Amino acid sequence: MCGAFSPQNNKQRDEKMDYKYKFSVIIPVYNVEEYLDESILSLVNQTIGFEKNIQLILVNDGSTDNSADVCKKYQEMYPNNIVYLEQENSGVSVARNLGLTRVEGKYVNFLDSDDFWSKNAFKLIYKFFEEHYDEVDVATTSIYLFEAVSRAHVANYRMEGGTRVADLSTEEESKNVVVQVASSFFKAEAIENLRFVVGLKLGEDALFVNTVIMEKMKVGFVRGTTYYYRKRSAGTSAVQTLNNSRYYYIDRINDYHLTLINKSLEKFGKVVPYIQNVVYYDFAWNLSSPAYLWLSEDEMKEFKELSKKVLSYIDDNVIIENPVQ
Repeated sequence: MCGAFSPQNNKQRDEKMDYKYKFSVIIPVYNVEEYLDESILSLVNQTIGFEKNIQLILVNDGSTDNSADVCKKYQEMYPNNIVYLEQENSGVSVARNLGLTRVEGKYVNFLDSDDFWSKNAFKLIYKFFEEHYDEVDVATTSIYLFEAVSRAHVANYRMEGGTRVADLSTEEESKNVVVQVASSFFKAEAIENLRFVVGLKLGEDALFVNTVIMEKMKVGFVRGTTYYYRKRSAGTSAVQTLNNSRYYYIDRINDYHLTLINKSLEKFGKVVPYIQNVVYYDFAWNLSSPAYLWLSEDEMKEFKELSKKVLSYIDDNVIIENPVQ
């Protein structure tokens, strides 16, 4: 791990950028009254100190249950550092984009409203960013699944190298993909002009985080912190409800996989190995799913053509060495 930490330099930077908080956390809220307390309390109980250091931005995306009451309860308890916003139901990307307009923290996280953080996460992430501020724009953590299943996420293989700044342009680190927004933290100045793509139902996380990562081709991996991801028993997450649709097999390839491929082509003149790994990490699920059960004959032809196009940019070794297969 390289890079010298200068408290004086960081103090001058904070004053220049006029950050009011160390962190801003944006939570899109939609019909999650049974989960929301746990999510918010994981922030309130952070060892770094909630009221002084964390701004919480709750965006109610047209909930029809009692989620609004839960939000307002906490906003009344912490009026100085909790912002409550409401919008007509427009989706998670619109909600996150609205939250981004109110950010006052140096670092930003997009916590999902049914998940939660380990108590020490923000303290360790802050220490890491302050030590490596000029090296990385994104830092990410371990993930643990709970509820329907209880196990470590397959993506945790990235943590085997320990806490570090990973150069994703190297062969060794190029396999350590980052596709989750909620379990990652961002420098506010790195995303101030970036927004989530509206209308993208799956892959909006990966497209956002990797657009940021491609600027420096480096990411921070921080061990000792855990993002707890709820795998709902009811099977109501976006992935669980859309994987039998045309969108999952066709539109998603255009909106996510090929869009990310084109971003790499525009920036580097080629699809770099790291982006190949990011695309195939997700695209492999398309290949292993029974598309023929859900698609018409014409749609199957379109799916096959799009699949060939994606695979034409993926090296054989990326497919053979895919760490999650």
